[in-house]
Amino acid sequence: MSHGIIDSLGLEENSLIVGSRFEDSFNSKQVICSNATILNFDINIKASDKSRVIATCSYHGCPWRIRALLCSDGYSFEVKKLNPTHLCHGVNIIGNK
Repeated sequence: MSHGIIDSLGLEENSLIVGSRFEDSFNSKQVICSNATILNFDINIKASDKSRVIATCSYHGCPWRIRALLCSDGYSFEVKKLNPTHLCHGVNIIGNK
């Protein structure tokens, strides 16, 4: 399943799903980080190289995870695996303010 290339513009309307495509590795990290910010979660980029981007939720024990891999065109990236479930409460809860 392939969707149009996603960028950070209009991200609120675009949810990350398996099949989401990005222009390149840099853009995939940018969109993943922007999505986390919009949803008030903190993430860790576990791996980022020429062929993959893997990010996890920074909260210990939270299963949220995304993996985007290099496509056959040699430059764009596509989300291949995603666990969209957050078991944490996010970073911008009222108790932190």
